Amino acid sequence: MLELKANIKIAKFQFTQMVSVEIHKSTLILSNTAIIELPLTAVLENKEILSLEKSIKRGDSVEIKLSYNSDTPNTEFVGYVTKLTAQKTLKIECEDLMFTLRKPLANKGFSKTSVKEIIAYITNIQTNANNIDFVIDNFIIKNTTAIQALEKLKTDYGLTIFIDADNKLYVGLAYLYTLTTRKYNLNKNIVQSDLTFKKADETKIKIKAISVQKDNSRIEKEVGDADGELRTLYFRGISDQEELDKLATEEMQKYKYDGYDGKITSFGIPFAQIGDLAYIIDENYPQREGTYYIESVKTTFGQSGFRRELELGIKL
Repeated sequence: MLELKANIKIAKFQFTQMVSVEIHKSTLILSNTAIIELPLTAVLENKEILSLEKSIKRGDSVEIKLSYNSDTPNTEFVGYVTKLTAQKTLKIECEDLMFTLRKPLANKGFSKTSVKEIIAYITNIQTNANNIDFVIDNFIIKNTTAIQALEKLKTDYGLTIFIDADNKLYVGLAYLYTLTTRKYNLNKNIVQSDLTFKKADETKIKIKAISVQKDNSRIEKEVGDADGELRTLYFRGISDQEELDKLATEEMQKYKYDGYDGKITSFGIPFAQIGDLAYIIDENYPQREGTYYIESVKTTFGQSGFRRELELGIKL
């Protein structure tokens, strides 16, 4: 019988028993988060009875490791305590390294500066930004926090920004951050499937392609279905309208395909994280096999078991 094992470190304290753990990670938003529920009192390794509500505080470091039986535990989350709520249990809300960026920045204006230089000013978190190399003509930081400045970069320049598996700040284009392929058989190692199989000609998608020029002007192109779900994509260094039109049409094929859309829920094994690829197998429909980008992962652990809910992105 599989036994669930956890190792949670909060500041100087360590816990192997808890009520539940829930972790949310996504490539689509800046912050990954976790919620830990512990008894209001706990016996520590030194056998001291501790009032957790008085001993754990905002800003304390957090590390969560989870596993089955004697399996080597995976580090599922690293971050900081953001909030505590004491009711029947002590609920501890946590945020990843983005927590350290919720502080005001000194006002500063940038002119003809690389994204990497702006990131270096915003944060001292080690950065994974190998696939971006363009200059921003004008970027103003005024009366804002570091995380708000990152959100502005994300929104205005179409960048994907999140804390990656190595606890580095990933800054780059969507879907270029990839890790390991995980196999999922819909007839075997899936607890629940909310997938729907869609046909390309049934999918309504509209692509808005934007290329930001050196002078910060833009050229744009929309392709696809007028009433389709809008996806806005950014390109760099494309000054020719016909070339942008071609790229927009090519990108649309990533979203308009014969394949699955939705979520699957697996057990705690296989381990999976954002940026992994899910290879989906359906023994009833072998022709539907395919590989999909994992955009978000919700991990739950506790009395109800060990589960991972994976949200699938584009088909690769």
